[in-house]
Amino acid sequence: MGPTRYGLFQICKSNIGQKPITLWRAKSSRDFTFISDVVAGVLSLLDRKTRSFVPDAVNIGSESPNQF
Repeated sequence: MGPTRYGLFQICKSNIGQKPITLWRAKSSRDFTFISDVVAGVLSLLDRKTRSFVPDAVNIGSESPNQF
């Protein structure tokens, strides 16, 4: 399994082995965020007055996923 199971690797592997390419109907969603918003979020984290609490992860996405 793992990341090599999907995408271009799988297509090339099927082509080399002369096997049919399996297509599936996946419902994907992505969260699109402007670069300027990401930069503003990072700068805001760097400019924090209190550095006693620094989280391991911060969500700076828009939290509005688009499905396609």
